[in-house]
Amino acid sequence: MPVCAQPQTTPPTSKPISQTTPPLLKPISQTTPSPSPKPTTQPTSEKADAFAVGVQHCRDSEWEKALSFFLMQKRQSLLELSLPDRVRLFAFLGVIYANLLQSVESRDAFEKALLLDPCARLPALRSIAPQIRVAFASVQSGFARACARQIQEQAQALARKHRPKAPFESNPPLQKALIDPILRPSKAMHLSAWIVTAVGGAALAVGCTFGGLALLDDVQRQQSPYTLDGTQQYLRLAQQAQERAWAANVLYGVAGALLFTGFALHISKWVQESAASSERTLSPPQPRTVLYGSD
Repeated sequence: MPVCAQPQTTPPTSKPISQTTPPLLKPISQTTPSPSPKPTTQPTSEKADAFAVGVQHCRDSEWEKALSFFLMQKRQSLLELSLPDRVRLFAFLGVIYANLLQSVESRDAFEKALLLDPCARLPALRSIAPQIRVAFASVQSGFARACARQIQEQAQALARKHRPKAPFESNPPLQKALIDPILRPSKAMHLSAWIVTAVGGAALAVGCTFGGLALLDDVQRQQSPYTLDGTQQYLRLAQQAQERAWAANVLYGVAGALLFTGFALHISKWVQESAASSERTLSPPQPRTVLYGSD
């Protein structure tokens, strides 16, 4: 008798296996916000060339439009422009006036540009005729010396910037301590000048006293009687007058040397005080700013 295979029964605690396989990836929701792109930084219009429109007119040889543009810039914002932009503005005006056959206005504009910067150059334009370059060079020749001086000053400033400073230059208190004794006389100098002068005056007074006593002895010697005692008194007064006269001459010489030294010290003190006062009142010159208004 054949044995029939019994069907397998699933235990009641186990769940039935689903026939559909769940998807491996979940579908992206339609409401999920997409990441916003990062803003890219682009150059703003403030950083662009302020004369870009006028420069383009010059490149297109539209000299009337270029003249109107630069004259408007000159009237409206000349004082707000930096020094290099002012130089460029007048250089462009010189080129534009030259192309419009206005030689006087062109030369005046070139001169104003060179007054602002003696080393100014023509604008970088291909349409500048050789005649304009010659006219600019003739105006520039008058500022060649000022340009050379400006280049030399810039080179010296650059050399001073890269040169290592001395200890007293980087230390103002030390610099003051080193310079003040040279410019200002010390208290010891004041005192020594007066002491030397006083000692010289005292020596002169003592010398005059000894000289007066010598003259008095000479007068008394002449009045001595012609006797034995008178002869001894005569010889004694003569020797005393000679000694006092010698002492007076020595004191005169010492007094003269001391008085001359005191006078020299007073003069030196006065010179140093004058130098110190002028050094304190001396102020650096203020830079001169050249501005030009509208015509």
